[in-house]
Amino acid sequence: MDKIINPDAVRQQYADDHNLMVRAHFHQRYNTNHDDLRDWFFEHASVAHARRILEVGCGNGDLWQNHLDLLPLDATLTLSDFAVGILQKAQTRFASNKQVSVVQVDVQEIPFPDNSFDVVIANHVLHHIADIPQAIAEMRRVLRPGGTLYALANGTNGLEHYLHEAIRQVEPTSTAFAQNLPFNLQNGQALLSHDFAEVTETPYPNSLHVTDPHAIVEYVASTRDMQSGITDDLLQELDQYFAAQAKKNGGFIDIKKEIGLFRAQ
Repeated sequence: MDKIINPDAVRQQYADDHNLMVRAHFHQRYNTNHDDLRDWFFEHASVAHARRILEVGCGNGDLWQNHLDLLPLDATLTLSDFAVGILQKAQTRFASNKQVSVVQVDVQEIPFPDNSFDVVIANHVLHHIADIPQAIAEMRRVLRPGGTLYALANGTNGLEHYLHEAIRQVEPTSTAFAQNLPFNLQNGQALLSHDFAEVTETPYPNSLHVTDPHAIVEYVASTRDMQSGITDDLLQELDQYFAAQAKKNGGFIDIKKEIGLFRAQ
């Protein structure tokens, strides 16, 4: 089983939110699109009239930071994740908010009745699921008729592809980042269409302009639980490689990104 969908590896990766925030801060610092992805998401995902909302794979709940005011006063938000460690961060963050509940949930077996929610959100999480069709079927099951699933995903030609090619420059046999994410922009529509009659995709145009090459090494290091062969020796070699690339380019490295939002009904 690939580490990225291995439950034990996922638990270890998200024992707390340290690794997640290393990557989040990397994107926030070097994104060329200054429309924050969280703000962009809520510009494209309608929650203003939803009364019951479920987020699967919520992590530390960061998507909702500064966005809870979008909820109708009579709405409820259920934040859920498989990894208990990082879920505790969400519990602490929203402990005083009566509209928010935080529960441990495996999206492959959602413990709620049919037709329970108006909106389900999956923010960059479905690539961690072993049985993606089962997870999609479960999200469809708990949505009421006319309800909407919003799923953010990466494409196969973005940052992960760049990292794999870069790592191969210093370690030609490396398999780190070699596999396409199991749920991505290229296959997501087909996977969702099995359970949803209408699926649309909206791209989030973005790229990275990295002025500190060591930040890329820190990003790679944060994925150790999910990728094979990320050793201290490799990280040291990557530090030298990215520094040389930045120097050659005039002090920066530009990296393509592929991100999009699926809307399924």
